[in-house]
Amino acid sequence: MKILYVVHQYLPNFHAGAENYTHSLAHAMADLGHDVFVVATEPLSENDYHIEEYKEGNVNVIKIHKNVSVIVDLENTYIDSKYEEAFNGIFEKINPELVHVQHLLYTSVGIIDFIKKRNIPIIYTLHDSWLECLRIAKLDYKNEICKGWSPEKCAACYNNSKLYIGGKKTSGIIRSCLKVFSKSKVSLRFLEFTKKTVLKLKPKSVNNTTLIQKRYDCLHNIVENVNLFISPSQFLLDSCLKWGIPENKIILSRNGMEIFEQREAVRKNINPSMLFAFTSFIRKEKGVEVLLEAFNILEKENIDAKLIMYGRYDKRSSYGADFIERVKRMKNVEYRGEFDNEKINDILSVIDYLVLPALWLENAPLVIEEAYLNKIPCIVSNIGGMAERVDDGVNGLHFKVGDPCDLAEKIEYLLKNPQLREKFVENIPHVKTIKENAIELEEIYSKIV
Repeated sequence: MKILYVVHQYLPNFHAGAENYTHSLAHAMADLGHDVFVVATEPLSENDYHIEEYKEGNVNVIKIHKNVSVIVDLENTYIDSKYEEAFNGIFEKINPELVHVQHLLYTSVGIIDFIKKRNIPIIYTLHDSWLECLRIAKLDYKNEICKGWSPEKCAACYNNSKLYIGGKKTSGIIRSCLKVFSKSKVSLRFLEFTKKTVLKLKPKSVNNTTLIQKRYDCLHNIVENVNLFISPSQFLLDSCLKWGIPENKIILSRNGMEIFEQREAVRKNINPSMLFAFTSFIRKEKGVEVLLEAFNILEKENIDAKLIMYGRYDKRSSYGADFIERVKRMKNVEYRGEFDNEKINDILSVIDYLVLPALWLENAPLVIEEAYLNKIPCIVSNIGGMAERVDDGVNGLHFKVGDPCDLAEKIEYLLKNPQLREKFVENIPHVKTIKENAIELEEIYSKIV
């Protein structure tokens, strides 16, 4: 079967969840004998709409270059006629039998209508809440969890998220998107660019909700043309049902993981005092302040718990500087800098628990799956896909989102009950491999084509 995967950005410059998953799935499908193509945006290119083609093993990669750091208005975040023109030419050349969309950010939703008019079936895997949420994470401009979509509420987020660059206005929505998908070297180019060219920060209000409603209607209209949506979490599936995807058009199927090595079934506690870890981007919505305050509480109470932190932070920001200064003052916290994701197994192999204190509604964090592959239980905020994947008291613990006191209490509880770790490890659920996932999708594809 000739399969076309569409994704917002791709390796080697971008390594977040959707990109890594697309890469693994494309190669797994090629290994099964399919003719596989990946069309991705190169979103920080200075060579607008240049088409780059190359082979990645048995996978054909085609990149449409595009400069997303400067846009005109909200509509340009989801509609781009020049992108559509470039994509349509690529599509006609490939002539695929099926299109599997991984993300439409930095592309143009008009390609869905183009594909459907050619009677080619479309599958769409949902990696986050981009269809519903301007800021992707369903966290408003005040960093509070969004309770649901409305033109007025979304307009408030839009009105408080405008960035002006080089005399042209650049949406804060794009800025938020780049934060979400920032685990790359290319994102540093964007930061350097903004440092040189930012003239001023200034909110520009939307006088009415027409633009917001137009985005909603446009994105909602693609639902009719998609044959099947796939959600990797029940949490996201339920959210999409409320947003308007029909129940008969969406299924639950967790994403597969590429497994490079297997760990022993149960790793005994090797630490004299328990070692906890955080492996994510250092920013507020990831719950970094909550985590540090919890360990501050533990330190004041002379409770012997150690935390190691890995991840990148914005070295230009006051938030990043404050983080470094605070960690330096803490005796029970050590920051070890950025890490190569290929080394994640080595990092996780020496810890007892992984902590995910995110304030936002994570969908299906791959870091949990990585922890499970290494037989590491997790302590997570009691919201979203994190709480769904970790069964409280069975293979890990939940704590009240945003509450450092509750997190500190849960850590103290684990320290006083070290035997729980072995129980949690024994109850860690199966992690689907990318090969298993590819075989599942192969069956789904065959039924739709």
